[in-house]
Amino acid sequence: MSLHYKVVAETLIDASAERVWAILTDFAGYDDWNPMLTEMSGKPEVGSDLRFIVTDAKGSRRRMGGKVHEVIPGRRLEWRGGNPVTFIGHHFFELHPVGETTRFIHGEVYFGLGPLFLRPVLNARAAPLYPALNEALKARAEAQE
Repeated sequence: MSLHYKVVAETLIDASAERVWAILTDFAGYDDWNPMLTEMSGKPEVGSDLRFIVTDAKGSRRRMGGKVHEVIPGRRLEWRGGNPVTFIGHHFFELHPVGETTRFIHGEVYFGLGPLFLRPVLNARAAPLYPALNEALKARAEAQE
């Protein structure tokens, strides 16, 4: 058994990377489109504290937070949060321009004792969130392009 769990979802979006990045970094707008992360506050700047609500695949909501770890404008946003012993997550968005489209990769690597014991819960409640966010982002970006 592993002390980490990784989930990744990839989507091709028919919109520019600039448009996708603008949506991803408009945290105040998450309530309008994001099925996974709402009430997002903070700034997409390294060191910024983030606060948000995660709604899992069963509809349970949990207030969480993290600290922005990496920002490469127009390409990558990553934050980390949790308890280092039991459960910590490295959440990331990556954008790869492909002509006039964007290959969007969204995922998280969970570390700690939690993933060791909660793998079935993560499979049922967390894993479906990543493609759901991707599809919602795709719909929003393509409607605005």
